[in-house]
Amino acid sequence: MVTSSDLQKWQKAIQDMQTAQKHLSNEELTAFNALVGLYNAGNFGASESANYIQVLKNSNNKNRLLQKVSIPNFVALCEQYFKSQAPAVSQPQTPSFASPAFQPPTAGGGMPSFQPPTSGGIPAFQPPTGGTIPTFQPPVGGGMQSFQPPTGGIMPTPPPTNPVSTPPNANPISNLQIPKHKAGSHTKQWSSATPGYLIFLVDQSGSMEEPYQENKNKAEFTALVINRTINELININMDGDTVKERVFITLIGYGGKGGNSVDELKSATLGEFANNPLRIEKRKQKISDGNGGLIEIDVHNPIFIEPVANGCTPMGKALDLAKRKIENWMRKHPDNPAPVIINISDGLPYDGYNAQKSEQEAVNAAIEIMWLTCDDGNPLLFNAHIGGSNQKCICSASENELPDDQAKFLFTISSKIPASYKDAAKKQELTIQPDSKGFVSNADPETFIKFINFGSSGGKDRVS
Repeated sequence: MVTSSDLQKWQKAIQDMQTAQKHLSNEELTAFNALVGLYNAGNFGASESANYIQVLKNSNNKNRLLQKVSIPNFVALCEQYFKSQAPAVSQPQTPSFASPAFQPPTAGGGMPSFQPPTSGGIPAFQPPTGGTIPTFQPPVGGGMQSFQPPTGGIMPTPPPTNPVSTPPNANPISNLQIPKHKAGSHTKQWSSATPGYLIFLVDQSGSMEEPYQENKNKAEFTALVINRTINELININMDGDTVKERVFITLIGYGGKGGNSVDELKSATLGEFANNPLRIEKRKQKISDGNGGLIEIDVHNPIFIEPVANGCTPMGKALDLAKRKIENWMRKHPDNPAPVIINISDGLPYDGYNAQKSEQEAVNAAIEIMWLTCDDGNPLLFNAHIGGSNQKCICSASENELPDDQAKFLFTISSKIPASYKDAAKKQELTIQPDSKGFVSNADPETFIKFINFGSSGGKDRVS
């Protein structure tokens, strides 16, 4: 019998697979579809289940979360309950419908498509009247719906899990109210007397190992940009051999230590970053010799963050930590410039269990950050999307310009660019429109670094 505790595991496993179905091959989709159909029918004794389970066990899916989390979780439950539960469910009294007959492969071989009953699909799973299997209940927050098998053997698109279309108690994205910047806000300059506060949120989830640009994966590229940005901040704030303490920096990584880990990697003054890098990286660089040729020199680059790709994407928890750090900072420094957060990620929030809940947590935390206030205005939340599309979007003004749901989500939780930042954007050659947000997607390396430099300091105009 299916235990009550395992019912929730089934719900999560099925929902996770549905959410990531676009990454499944047709054969994997067919196998998953068939197993969920058997599950809904209560037909745990179906002998064909072994074939479908084996398809998923043999999967070499390139999606890290599917390969490491979703597929193994789903397969483990299948292996635990299919066949072994045959005596408990092989003769169900209710429902009275017959399970769809399994169609053997044709002479051409290959995995057969799962065929639903011709009377209109598999009804919602009902336990035997004896109560040996608890009733399958969807999550209270509006999760798993009754599974309706497709007629063609391909998994249908699940109901959208993006909070844009969900109205629960928390603030859904569609009604997200971002505060309007007051005239004259965000004008205080970073200085030794009133240092700024800069937080980098770094997605270190497993998908960040995917290839990106400059022969680097996403994690390596992100680390390169952050290291270069911090080093440039150090250089422009040098006074002889001394670093002027004009900014305090916090690095927060999420997912990097596995699962839903969120780690404050380092919080320090600019001078402490300058004097205590993790290591110094030496490499060769070619420069002009002044006579039309090139010479090779040794360049020493300080490293402040290492590339990491592991775990899930607990973006909401990372934003919540950033919010608490900002609240503490503003209590101690009420007269300082408004803090700035730069979140660098390749996708949607995901805690490994519930995509909808993960996205809602991130939305809630973003709203709470943007509605904090100090004398200089609201904290600014900028987002840099490292996606897989060729469509580049720089400081977009509408989500209609964006290529995919990941970009749209990060765009939505981004602050509008204040008027005081727009001159600085021009100096960085970033085109700004009246409603532009602090957001960039799929940019080339040069533009990506310009955006990070722009967002991290608002340009040299904010440094005095």
